[in-house]
Amino acid sequence: MSRLFKMRPPRNIVIIASALLVVLSYAVPSFGTPDTDADATPDTDTSSTAAPATRTIEPLVPPSILISPSLGISRIVSPPSHSVLLSGTIDVIYRLQTDETEAALPDAVPVTLDSLKLVIDGQVEQWDPIRGAALSKRIRLAPGVHELKIGEETLECVIAMNEEDHDGPENWPVFNSHYISSKPDRCGRCHEMESDEADVFQVGDFSGPEACIECHDMIDFEVAHMHIFQPLEACHTCHAIHGSEQKSLLRAPVRELCEGCHDPDH
Repeated sequence: MSRLFKMRPPRNIVIIASALLVVLSYAVPSFGTPDTDADATPDTDTSSTAAPATRTIEPLVPPSILISPSLGISRIVSPPSHSVLLSGTIDVIYRLQTDETEAALPDAVPVTLDSLKLVIDGQVEQWDPIRGAALSKRIRLAPGVHELKIGEETLECVIAMNEEDHDGPENWPVFNSHYISSKPDRCGRCHEMESDEADVFQVGDFSGPEACIECHDMIDFEVAHMHIFQPLEACHTCHAIHGSEQKSLLRAPVRELCEGCHDPDH
């Protein structure tokens, strides 16, 4: 009995090993076998190894834009010409988008982005890596009058310590700027934005009112406006999102804006 008992372990090992070989005979082929799904399209090009896919972002504007001199509309969104700025840190914003009306005018001519150089007080400045709907550059200016030129447009503004004490003419209005973050992707707080592999940000459309209510409380909104939110949810109808000469960044005086929807005689 003792001899038979001693012989059983090797026999058990053989049985277990045989069972493992059977299992592996079914499992091993699946490791190196290509996918044979009937819906899959076989790759017939074996001449070279396919390059890895790269994420690209299509520019939101063409390499050139159409500008009509006869239209007489400035593309400089901020700051406006002949304005008083109460901060020396400003964002120069130049609109790139061309609407269908401007593009259809007979004197509309293509202007390349390379020709839209930013010149401040005679010195060329490089635009920040922001493209798409606009060009942008954050600059810091000392108190005093400054000249900015973009392409064929020229503007003057004055940096002031306060509204009354500045070097510009007395009739220049104060321009109230909307707060903009100092981060490279700062436009993305209010605009649709994507970035490409070169860290160039493509700025798209305004994201309101969702962008507005991220910072502005809904209850405070209805109290301040004495109006429910629903009819006024297109915030940029009444407010200039980059800045305005009116208080509260309004596009026009309050009464004028209200009469756009309400009959003043009722």
